[in-house]
Amino acid sequence: MRDGYEETPAGQQLNILLPHNYIASMTGIAYEESVRIVSRLRKQYDCIQYLRGGKIIITNLKQLKELAQGDDLWGV
Repeated sequence: MRDGYEETPAGQQLNILLPHNYIASMTGIAYEESVRIVSRLRKQYDCIQYLRGGKIIITNLKQLKELAQGDDLWGV
């Protein structure tokens, strides 16, 4: 383990659990919006896996970084 993640065959698994309610609380958004954003990252952009309990695996770091720099994810 290093830098807050562990390399797995599926990708980089974060060493912290991030359930939807925690994500919502940290970012000041509604729980439902947290669910929608995570779902979009998973289904539409295919850059993460979100597993029960808040386990996140980053499957495409390059794509995730590109999304973080743009407005596409938010529909702006």
